[in-house]
Amino acid sequence: MPHKILIIDDQPRICSLLEEVFKKDYEVYLATEANKALEIIETAQPDLAIVDMNLGQESGVDLIEKMLEIKNDLLLVMLTGNYTPRHKERGAELGVKAFLEKPFDIIEMRSCIASILSNG
Repeated sequence: MPHKILIIDDQPRICSLLEEVFKKDYEVYLATEANKALEIIETAQPDLAIVDMNLGQESGVDLIEKMLEIKNDLLLVMLTGNYTPRHKERGAELGVKAFLEKPFDIIEMRSCIASILSNG
């Protein structure tokens, strides 16, 4: 059974792009808002979530905290165009496995996700 990945970004084009990148090897779920992401966490129980730091009204860090309340073993990757040291520090405290900056390199991202899923 393939690993399940949840991609959370408020930009539908980013979600679609990443779905194309990962759908061959993984079961992929998409969310463009926090409430949908939380619903998917509850129902699909993904193994890993790629979370954009800026989701309109909600920060990625706040969403990660809520997701971990539902599924505490969720593997996490943070994606953003502008990290602040505080975001990175808080993400690390929450167990984020990798921090990827936009624009991202597709090959690097695929490698990063595969490594995290194989090593936990």
